[in-house]
Amino acid sequence: ARPHPVGSEANLVVRDYLVQRAREVGVSVDTQRGGEGAENVIIRLPGSASTGVVLVTAHYDAAPGAPGAGDAGVAVASLLESIRALAEGPPLRNDVMFLFSDGEEAGWLGSNAFVDSPESEQVAVVVAMESEPGNGPTTLQQTSPGDGWLIRQLVAADPPAWVSSVSNSAERDDF
Repeated sequence: ARPHPVGSEANLVVRDYLVQRAREVGVSVDTQRGGEGAENVIIRLPGSASTGVVLVTAHYDAAPGAPGAGDAGVAVASLLESIRALAEGPPLRNDVMFLFSDGEEAGWLGSNAFVDSPESEQVAVVVAMESEPGNGPTTLQQTSPGDGWLIRQLVAADPPAWVSSVSNSAERDDF
């Protein structure tokens, strides 16, 4: 509804909203401090026989002067709905961790704090959601080496995701 850059009173309202929504769904929620007032919100859904953590992340801060609906409010809303839907169903095999990072617009403050934490060492797969003002198809912009299996899953999805990656082109030749 209004600009909420990292460290602002308006951003604290957004953080509190994320924590409140998690508690309403009945999942545990933690916060994690980063630099320059950044505060991550972390929610973990335990798996039934976890072999690693699937991290799903989006940032909740906004650029100064912007309300943040397009960047990345749409992604944050997607994470909140995913948490609600997954919490209502049976546990997935692997743990799913949701990271609402703070301070992305100020230099990835929350993301850096998470990467430097022991929790990051448990992560096997990362899905980073980002959005920009405007509209268009769901896109995958970048993956890391060895993720050809993920591309195959996305190509088979209905509706399919728009997949374009500047890395791993040799792995993509089969698709």
